[in-house]
Amino acid sequence: SSSPLHPQAPQGSGVKIEGDQSRPSSDVHPDLDYDRAPPDVVAALVPADPDERDEKCSLLQPRRGRWVYAVRGPPSELQRLCESRPAAKPVGWLQSMRHACDRWGLVTATRASCVEVCVHNPSTPGRPLTFWLPREAVGLPPRFAAVDADGNGSNGSNGSDVVHRARVLDDRAMVETLCNTKPEESPVTFVKSIALVVGKEGDLLESRGNIVKLRFSPEASGKPDDVELWLPKEAVVICTPWK
Repeated sequence: SSSPLHPQAPQGSGVKIEGDQSRPSSDVHPDLDYDRAPPDVVAALVPADPDERDEKCSLLQPRRGRWVYAVRGPPSELQRLCESRPAAKPVGWLQSMRHACDRWGLVTATRASCVEVCVHNPSTPGRPLTFWLPREAVGLPPRFAAVDADGNGSNGSNGSDVVHRARVLDDRAMVETLCNTKPEESPVTFVKSIALVVGKEGDLLESRGNIVKLRFSPEASGKPDDVELWLPKEAVVICTPWK
């Protein structure tokens, strides 16, 4: 069965946006709908490749094929898929999976017709949820599915105009802690260049499972040239426009 990376956050009437905990209560999003794909995009998602080979990501080996997918919704549909796929041994349903519906997720492993997906949860910034989902539960908007899955080309690093975007969390102290502690086997380490891009967006270039490489423009970093940085997956949010 599936298991979230972190315990489900206590239920309440609202969820704080990531970052400054001193923000006023007007920043609470009671329905968790922000940053989700619109219904027409979800309806048009192209299913994940059922023949993609099994792979466990490694810090020493770039993730091959596609490693960013959208998780299907609404929750009732995701629940149906999790309770029925794979047919031989369904992954099972957890209530916390509803947070992942209609959001981008980072694939960290593929195995036995399932994908392990890490999804930012706005109620617990810096502590994303990780689930095993059946391949049928994830897909791509047509403009991404049309790009050949050749190495990391499906994520835009081959020069195509389809490039995923990611944003660094906007809480500097949190980002510093994550960089100095994640991944546990080899922390990224917080450096000055990372401090310059806290809260900024960059192009998502490469994934090695627990870490991702982003490219930041001079406008984002304040540097004279583009800057490429490795960050723990917990410190970034995929924010690629849905359309």
